Amino acid sequence: MEEIVGTTVNTAGRSGNDSKNSFEMIANTLFQLINKDIMMLCFDLDHTLLPLYCYEDTCPPYARIEVENSNEYLVEYTSRKTGQRKQISLNSEVLHIIQYCHQLNIKMSLCSKCQVASSAKDMLSALGIWDYFIFPQVYNKRKTTHFKMLKGKFTGVM
Repeated sequence: MEEIVGTTVNTAGRSGNDSKNSFEMIANTLFQLINKDIMMLCFDLDHTLLPLYCYEDTCPPYARIEVENSNEYLVEYTSRKTGQRKQISLNSEVLHIIQYCHQLNIKMSLCSKCQVASSAKDMLSALGIWDYFIFPQVYNKRKTTHFKMLKGKFTGVM
């Protein structure tokens, strides 16, 4: 029976010169994982890809804002707490990591507990990364359930 192994690399809270060092650390971790014949990398949404809780902190509509001289986007949303319009971007290095994994043909998915999956899809679509993920597991269940479902969809074994 295949074993599900997880490695966590937190990109939150990095900026400036730390960004380059953080990306190098993450790249080194990915190289180590590649040598272990990984089948897929799974990302969490809240406070991993995004610097907040997608459903708990935001309300649609989500509006994409292009950033000049960049391939990254900002997204405007309504704060669930204040009702004011705010802007968000991916956590530091996230887009580079996802693009790097894509270049290496590493399959990627999402495993995140979220009460409304459409909020996550709409937010990540506006940020330009939703299509990188296969079999996204975004719903209001425990992560172990997400991983079991993902393993079943990916391998055909439950």
